[in-house]
Amino acid sequence: MSWADFFHTQSNPTLAHAAASARSLCSRGAQGLIGLLVIVACGAATQAEIVRPGDSVWEINSRQLPQCMPADCSVRLAVSRLENSCWQVSEEESLIELAMHEPMRTVIYVHGNWMPVNETRTRALNVYKMISARSAEPIRFVFFSWPSEQRERPARDIITKKPLLTTSSFYLAYFVQRLPAEQPLSMLGYSFGGAIVTGSLHLLAGGELDGYCLCDRTPPLQPIRVGLTAPAFDQYALGPSGRYSRALEVVDYLHNLYNSRDPILRRFRFFDRDNDPVAAGFAGLSATLAVLPLETNEKIEQDDCCSVGRSHYEVAYFCCGGFQKLIANLLSQ
Repeated sequence: MSWADFFHTQSNPTLAHAAASARSLCSRGAQGLIGLLVIVACGAATQAEIVRPGDSVWEINSRQLPQCMPADCSVRLAVSRLENSCWQVSEEESLIELAMHEPMRTVIYVHGNWMPVNETRTRALNVYKMISARSAEPIRFVFFSWPSEQRERPARDIITKKPLLTTSSFYLAYFVQRLPAEQPLSMLGYSFGGAIVTGSLHLLAGGELDGYCLCDRTPPLQPIRVGLTAPAFDQYALGPSGRYSRALEVVDYLHNLYNSRDPILRRFRFFDRDNDPVAAGFAGLSATLAVLPLETNEKIEQDDCCSVGRSHYEVAYFCCGGFQKLIANLLSQ
């Protein structure tokens, strides 16, 4: 089995495998896997059973957008809201206007690779359940759906995803800068989703990615709380000469969960043979030749979730002790 085929089996298991994993992962009493396999269908459940009173759940979708950034920054993300147990088509303007009139924390979640639309929605709702269960205050949960479907053979598909991470970072940053700057904001990304989150932070701080930057950039007034789970980008990317070197400028606090036993991210160097990177989700964030190394940066906390074992499966991290600390960080607890 090639490294890419192995990646596929580890990062995108079948629903049956997910169910089995759910039954076994937290057998030692870990909490938080409420509704692990929630499947939202019209009439399958009441909204109250899915969305906590006072909360709102939204999807912003860039899958239909061109994977090259427009020079005039004119972007129209597809937007849906979970209402009455169904995903209802909405507008980005409606979400922004509601955010302006209903002050609360916005939590943005970005999924990993090889996730079709329906699986993305299911996974996002699982994450929402865990976060909302910990929050005493209402939250606005928004998940960002990017074109992560597998379109080619695994090895080729992973390599061709690299430019999509740039455009997805741009689309996410474009959305974030339209949110009310005075309200608290948190962002969570898994695997390639971690690269998209961090890339968007770099753009929000005024940085460039592959020659592109935000038009009419408005920096957020409040620093952003950030969580990364098994992030699939170079461990030096946040360093002074790294790809996302400006990201920490707009970060309040960042919690990174890595796994030194991850068999997928151990092979991350194959994603970019020219630079031979080590994944931040495998060895943790670091910075060479930095005045203040990332390992001692007061904005960063890291946990090695080696208890996950030889797996890159996101759900496995839900039972790592560090994941509850990550959620607490997102909620400023």
